[in-house]
Amino acid sequence: MDPLKELRFRLGRGVVRAYEDLAEGWRDLLGKSGGTRTQFDISDDAREGNPDPEARSPRWDLLPAETWETAQLFIVRMEIAGVSKEDIDVSIRGRRLRIRGARHSADPGNVRAYRLAEQAFERFERSIALPPGIDDAAAEISCKDGVITVILPKKEAIPPRRRPTN
Repeated sequence: MDPLKELRFRLGRGVVRAYEDLAEGWRDLLGKSGGTRTQFDISDDAREGNPDPEARSPRWDLLPAETWETAQLFIVRMEIAGVSKEDIDVSIRGRRLRIRGARHSADPGNVRAYRLAEQAFERFERSIALPPGIDDAAAEISCKDGVITVILPKKEAIPPRRRPTN
């Protein structure tokens, strides 16, 4: 084989292998993060010249939450550190629980010269599917220590089903 062609072949194979290793590393990192991350990118509004400082801050991606059920209850807990109770809206429509709100910057003028900015300041929304048979009129909602808890009673006691693992 021509030495130049062999070199080109080896380089191409090395680039493909490096890309596959990088992609696998990202998949592993995202898998370990459990999908709970903040997207560190400016919003589309900021790209379009919006002078609002919150438009230039990182956006929320996915807020960490957990759900579980008992025979009588369906419970949702979601971390919303730094968000005041007044800035949260919880609603139930059909079989979806929607938690919306906003975290506001302590520096609304954005005059600080940040060295590190890993907190998102903007509106967020999370929608969670609810099982059938929920009594949404009797929902209990509490917010304490940066965690919102929504307790939804079931209309009739139905033990949770265990799902087989593969």
